[in-house]
Amino acid sequence: MQLQSLLIILLGSVFHLGWNILTKKGRDQLLFLWLALIIPGFFGFFFLLFETYSQTTHLFLFATSIIHSLYFYLLANAYQYADLSFVYPYCRGIGTIVATLGGIIFLGESPSALGWIGISLALSGTMIEPILSLRSKRSALQKRGILFTLFTGIMIGSYLVLDTRGIRTLPRSIDYVAIMIFYSSLMLAPFVFRFERVKKEWEHSGMKPFLGSAFMAGAYAIILLAMQTTPVSYTVSARASGIILSAVYGKFVFKESVGRNRVIAILFILVGVICLAYA
Repeated sequence: MQLQSLLIILLGSVFHLGWNILTKKGRDQLLFLWLALIIPGFFGFFFLLFETYSQTTHLFLFATSIIHSLYFYLLANAYQYADLSFVYPYCRGIGTIVATLGGIIFLGESPSALGWIGISLALSGTMIEPILSLRSKRSALQKRGILFTLFTGIMIGSYLVLDTRGIRTLPRSIDYVAIMIFYSSLMLAPFVFRFERVKKEWEHSGMKPFLGSAFMAGAYAIILLAMQTTPVSYTVSARASGIILSAVYGKFVFKESVGRNRVIAILFILVGVICLAYA
């Protein structure tokens, strides 16, 4: 992986963590996410009005919008039942596994030896704590939090593999991202839009959903740009480095517990990302 591609992916991971942090702080996480979709969704609406896309592109967009709608729903519920420092790294780990396997099986990708080492370390790091936590009898994790996190990760891996192909059916990645967000906002609207519900979230969060919009749009645009030139297996593994930032933020801002297992996981991911940088 080229250093430039790695830096782009890491920047995308910072943006991605940014809107996840804002979502966790929201009063009503699903409504917060829906409000964050509105502004970039408007751009998608105008693209559909003034641009023409192939039937293949529309099929990809419709499919990924369904997966993303499920993703936003599951993620919002995961944050209701579990901490940021649990949900975020576990989702990234599960999503990385699903996307890596999907890239190899469906996209014909073949990582180099060093690439396999980097992927293995990143995957191991993101899965160390989940496995040990679930085996612990003293674990305070709620089953709902675990299940919502698991299925959120599956959705992440699924849309990454699908979007790797879909983004290549049109010349500009921004069109793909904006239209996907527009379709997703329409699919979620019947389940979230209530005037009182919107009013309460607005009183709690103010303009934060729209700041989340900027982070969200930037994260998706950056990661899709990277996947046009970088194998998805490398991309999602390097992106998993966001667990480092999520642990630091969870520890010092949300005052969450970050134990020895998480420190070990962070070290695994750091070494994995370094391997990917030279793969």
